[in-house]
Amino acid sequence: MLLVCLNRQLATTDAVSEAGVFAVNILGDKQAELAVQFATRHPDKFRDVELMTRELDVPLISDALAQIECTIVSRTDVATHAVFMAEVKTAEAGAGDPLGYFRGQFGSFTRALDESVYELIRETILARTGNASGPITAANMALELKVDRSSAYHALQQLRNEGLLLAEPDGTYLLTPKLTATDKLSMPAAPNALSGSSRETGSR
Repeated sequence: MLLVCLNRQLATTDAVSEAGVFAVNILGDKQAELAVQFATRHPDKFRDVELMTRELDVPLISDALAQIECTIVSRTDVATHAVFMAEVKTAEAGAGDPLGYFRGQFGSFTRALDESVYELIRETILARTGNASGPITAANMALELKVDRSSAYHALQQLRNEGLLLAEPDGTYLLTPKLTATDKLSMPAAPNALSGSSRETGSR
């Protein structure tokens, strides 16, 4: 089931209610301009948009990140909005990150990392001290360094993404074997993405 709320003053609300079916197109993080186009009151919101149809013959945006077709089960009017309960009939999704919207700006979702924990664990591993000399886990890093276990886990994941660690099937991590002493000294600092804030793709 899917719940959708639409302002009762919008023409889209009446169109959806009369049709009894609708589609939800989830846009990717590079499609902010398209989101703005559909947020306007222009009479032809689908202009210059490549469309396709499936089972319910409702318009689906061909290059959307995900497409969901629904049939309406019920409508309840609450104050200024119509609340639709709908049954999902088809759903398709591709690879990529969804477009986010927060405080008037578009962006993409990123996982927040505790930068201080990341830096501490990174330095510990590069120095090969304590538990970092053998199999590494979020639990032993959290215990040894007295940090939050969740923050330790995300820091280890980031270090794996950077190529500093190898992830083992049992959930532990190992220092990349080819990493030499010289390599460790020259390892660049992590990118600013560690702040975990949304990456802005534009604003209107």
